[in-house]
Amino acid sequence: MIIVIGKKDFVKNAKKLVEKKEYLICDGTGEEDDTFVKYARVVTMEGFNPPSKVIKGKLNTKDLDDVGISEDKLKKLEKKFYKGKEFRTVVMACIKDIVNSSDLHNIYVVLTNKAYKACGKKIVKMIHKNADVDFDFAFTYDDVSGDKSILKKSLKDSKIKTLGKVINKFEKN
Repeated sequence: MIIVIGKKDFVKNAKKLVEKKEYLICDGTGEEDDTFVKYARVVTMEGFNPPSKVIKGKLNTKDLDDVGISEDKLKKLEKKFYKGKEFRTVVMACIKDIVNSSDLHNIYVVLTNKAYKACGKKIVKMIHKNADVDFDFAFTYDDVSGDKSILKKSLKDSKIKTLGKVINKFEKN
C-alpha cells in the first residue's frame, strides 16, 4: 500500500508504522535534514513535492491575492504538476516497487505538513488516476488513522499483476 503522510505525523508515529514490517520511505519533503537517517529504506522523491505556489494557494483559497496568484494560474500550476513527467515517474516508481518486492508491505510518501494538508488527498487521487485501476492501493494517513487495518493489508497477487501491467504500459510510452 502507498500511504501519503505529513512529516510531523510520520515522525510521531514512525515506530508503529515501520516496526517489524518491510517498508519504503519516499522523502518528498524537499528538505535537507536528518529526519530519515535512522531508517534503512529511504529514497528521495521530490517529484511528490508540489510547487510552493500550489501549496500556498490550496491552503489560502479564500484570498489568493495574498499568495500572489489567480485562481486560473493556480489551476494551471496544479494541472502541470499532476500531469507532469516527474510526478508520473515517481508514482510509477512506487508502483514498480510494489510489483517487484514481494516482501514490501507499505510505502510511506512523506510530505511537508503544509504540502500534506494542502495536497495529500489530491496526490492519492492522482496516484489512482495514473494507475487507472479499479481498486484502492493508496491512502492518506487520515484514512489510515481512521482504519488501522489498512496498514496490515497486502495486495492480492491478481492486483499486483494488474499493477505490473500498468508499469509495462508506462514503460512502453
